[in-house]
Amino acid sequence: MERSIMCLLSSLQEYLQFHARHHCEVVCSPPFTLFFHPTNARSWANYALPDASEPGDLSESLAVLPRLFTQRNRTASLRFLEEVFPHFLPVLHLCGWAEVERPQVMICTRETFRSALTVMGLAITTLSPQSLLEEICEGLDTSAFGFDPQAERATLQEAEEFRHDLMHTQMFLARLQHQSVGAGKLTEVHEGVAELMGITTLSPFRRQGIASAVTAFMTQEAFRQGATCVFLLAGNVQAGRVYERVGFRPVATLLVYEWSASLQAVTDESVCRSRC
Repeated sequence: MERSIMCLLSSLQEYLQFHARHHCEVVCSPPFTLFFHPTNARSWANYALPDASEPGDLSESLAVLPRLFTQRNRTASLRFLEEVFPHFLPVLHLCGWAEVERPQVMICTRETFRSALTVMGLAITTLSPQSLLEEICEGLDTSAFGFDPQAERATLQEAEEFRHDLMHTQMFLARLQHQSVGAGKLTEVHEGVAELMGITTLSPFRRQGIASAVTAFMTQEAFRQGATCVFLLAGNVQAGRVYERVGFRPVATLLVYEWSASLQAVTDESVCRSRC
């Protein structure tokens, strides 16, 4: 792989750690850093990231991680860029870890950016720590319902807690004729890098160009704040096509692994049989 691409991927991996430090308790367990969200127990909010790409025996280090997660009543989860840490794959399977996600990492620069088509009547609002709680609830609800129509509505307490996140992550709420239709988040710029997260459109308003408009709006805002590279994670091919319309291109794959006690037991039994 080209040196320039490897430098870019290393910057993205480093950014993942930078962003997580704002929201989570940080626990060092070399060669990994673990991040535990204080209130959200879901696996996507609690995970380990590798510190370095140097090869070596990871078996003992990986064996420690499940215990550290269990102590905090969290599911052991590990995230890394496949292209930066390819040597992780064989040992992960042997140590009871299973792949659960592999979103595509896509980036956009000022040179590749393309404006989105105008959606008549669409207005995009930036939510901040100064926004009304009711408006923050509206943003949280739109984001949640875009991914799960059966999700529960946000409470005023949850909106108040989310104010802290808005210190480092901006939320954008898209309205069509005063009706909430979409949302997305932009993380803080660090060393020229920023991330777009949670881009979604409510089901009745899809295929109208709203997701592209929100993505383009947030990307331009990131550039305005000093970013030279904006990245996001595309969960599927269809989402990737939306982002490609405004200039994002795929550069890597983020692998998400979780540890399973049952899988570890099967692995241990297989190893025992092979030795007998």
